[in-house]
Amino acid sequence: MSITPQFHKYIYLIDSSSGNFIYHDSYHKQGNVESGGFVYVEDGNIRVTSLDGSGDTIIPLPENVVLPNTQFYPYLLHDFGDGNLEKKTYQIFEVRTQTFAEVTYTRTGEKQLDLPGGALRCCGINRIEPGNGIGNKVVD
Repeated sequence: MSITPQFHKYIYLIDSSSGNFIYHDSYHKQGNVESGGFVYVEDGNIRVTSLDGSGDTIIPLPENVVLPNTQFYPYLLHDFGDGNLEKKTYQIFEVRTQTFAEVTYTRTGEKQLDLPGGALRCCGINRIEPGNGIGNKVVD
């Protein structure tokens, strides 16, 4: 059996008022292949700088776009946790593809977790990208 080591690093700076990232740094290495880049939000634009030195890409940033991070989802907590929504579509900037995608989240149910110190209410959420039909379960 051959094992190829993988390494991933993400650094985010988050705007505490919106929950969106204002800086995103990612680096990936698998075997001898390296990729990654930097994403900055500045002056109403997204500036993407790749590791390969091919130059910056400037993308105009529309209003109400979610700039998510892979650790926290404040927009989902606000709308599905606090707001009890059943379904909502967001326009999300996909760092990997440098594109905007319409992504629909749907509540799939609720659970109560009994933890030391008290109970915690949780809800399941599915994520679907209507443009390509790809879906995944975000929370169960």
